[in-house]
Amino acid sequence: MYKVQLSLDNPLERNLDCLELDQLKLDQLKLVQLELDQLKLDQLELDQLELDQLELDQLELDQLELSQLELDQLELSQLELDQLELSQLELDQLELGQLG
Repeated sequence: MYKVQLSLDNPLERNLDCLELDQLKLDQLKLVQLELDQLKLDQLELDQLELDQLELDQLELDQLELSQLELDQLELSQLELDQLELSQLELDQLELGQLG
């Protein structure tokens, strides 16, 4: 609570000037508080943007990992196919050996 003390020894005009000055000081304090609140809000928005960016980065990383897993699976499938072809060649050679 802000208190203003008036003096009976001062003319009314001077007391009014003091009141106006005190009101201006109070208004200034309110303005500073509003500016501080705006800065806090700006910081919260910045924090949210950083969080959104981190989430996006994580999604991109997850997508890269998934792509790598798919590539690994394709390579494994190719190896299995190569193994089947090699087994077929060995069977063909055995059949040729039995015929000859």
